[in-house]
Amino acid sequence: MLHKTYVEHMPKRPDGLVNRKGSKIFYCRKRVPEKLVPIIGRKKFMVSLKTADYQEAKRKLRSVKFEIEQKIDAAEQKLERSKSAQPTALLDEEVKAMAIDWFIKHEQDLDRKYRNLQPKNIGAAVDGLRANLEGQPCTGKM
Repeated sequence: MLHKTYVEHMPKRPDGLVNRKGSKIFYCRKRVPEKLVPIIGRKKFMVSLKTADYQEAKRKLRSVKFEIEQKIDAAEQKLERSKSAQPTALLDEEVKAMAIDWFIKHEQDLDRKYRNLQPKNIGAAVDGLRANLEGQPCTGKM
């Protein structure tokens, strides 16, 4: 066991500089704020500094921590944008215009599809149109 006075004078490791159990390699560990876990997809960052040398690990730690902080800042900004992008209510005129546009496009699509219809294929076309409107697959051939 180390003597108490020796332990008191040992330099404190920088925040985030850790070793995994049973390994001499140093890692940078940084917890992700709880509100950002769904955006980032993890609870913490654990990045290998790829060295067992303490002084080299301290030097590498700064740049790795900076990269992690950039990712956390980007997630914060994404969260703020998603909060400010609340859905807005549509005016009745906007809903009507959207519905009219949809019906016109749908009518044009149907017109193109059935434009060159031959009299012998009308029955199959009607069956196909009925199935299309009911959301069922068409069984007749045109």
